[in-house]
Formats: sequence, C-alpha cells, structure tokens
Amino acid sequence: MTKVSDRSGGSRQLGWPKWLFLGTVFLLVAFFLLSIVSLTYVARAQREQVELEDKRAAYEAKVKVLSSQLLIEKVVSETVATPVQYQKCQDIRIPVPFGKNLKHKVCQPAVRMEQREVSKTVEVADPEVQVKLDEADQELERLLKATKRTILKMEDLERVVQIARQFMAPVLSLVVAAVALAIILSRKYSAESEKWAYGTMGTILGFWFS
Repeated sequence: MTKVSDRSGGSRQLGWPKWLFLGTVFLLVAFFLLSIVSLTYVARAQREQVELEDKRAAYEAKVKVLSSQLLIEKVVSETVATPVQYQKCQDIRIPVPFGKNLKHKVCQPAVRMEQREVSKTVEVADPEVQVKLDEADQELERLLKATKRTILKMEDLERVVQIARQFMAPVLSLVVAAVALAIILSRKYSAESEKWAYGTMGTILGFWFS
C-alpha cells in the first residue's frame, strides 16, 4: 500500500480513498467497454436490418411478379339446361253436317329444356405459380419477423448504451469528489495530495455548474 508523508513528517498509508479511486477507474473502464461492445452490436444489428430490408424488397417484387402470372385462362365444359323452341302439333276433328268429320292438323310454338354441353373460358390459378407464390409469401413473413426482432434488439442495445453514458459521469464525479473531500477534511495528507483534491473538486464543480 502506497505511503504519503503528512505535515508532521511521518507517513500515512493511503487507505480507502486510493482503493475507492481505483474502483472508480475500473468502473469507468467497465462502462466504456460496455458502451463499445453495445455500439458494436448496434452497428451489426443495423447492417442486419439493411440486409433484411433488401431481401424483403426483392421478395416483395417477386410476389408482385408471381401474382401477375397466377391466373391463366382455361377452357372448361359443363352441362347446362338450354331452352329449345319447337312446334307442337295435334290433329283436330272438324264436324261436318251430313258427312264425315274433317281432320285438321294444328301446330303452335312450344319450349322444352334440353341438356347441352357448352364450353367457356374461365380464369384459374396456375398450380406451379401458386406453389412459388406460397413459398415467397412464407419467406416474406419470415423476413418481416426477423426484421422486427432485429429492430427490438437494436433498441435494447441503444438503451444500454444510453444508460451507461448517463451513469458514467455522475458515478465518476461522486466517487472522485468523495475521495477529494476525504483528503481535504482529514488534514492528514501531504500538501501535494491536498492540492490535487482542491483541484479535483474545482473541476467537478465547474463541470456540473457551468
């Protein structure tokens, strides 16, 4: 443990202020490393987000093309009931006085329903294109979920960086101020140590009240 001379010429071990200061430095380094690591992961997440968005754009274009090719024309046959006109005829007898009855054929139009095969053109989904479209939709949904997860991860990392930066200055200031104040109030440390303590207190006060 380091010793410093007091005003009476003796020596005094530099106890808890020294270790408190060293602990503060260690904490500061830890905050700094945490920020660096978090920023590295944020940059990686941003690159992943850009790549996912590019892939999403490509699949959206693919889905658009496949959708335009999905419907094809196909000729199908079906049986339908069709009205057909015909002449319905019947013989009638006309009575003649004092002779034979006359026969007369009378016809009139009538309608009957007949089943006929007719062909028509309809639009149906192309099975091969439908399979490709379903695969593209599934991949697009997967990319959308991956993009959301990446955005949430990036927000969490940015929050960690922000918290580390918010706590870094107050914690460092409080601990260093406590060390400097302890040296000033004890009146048992060397003049050089007290000079450092007064200068440190002035720096901290100037930083927070400027």
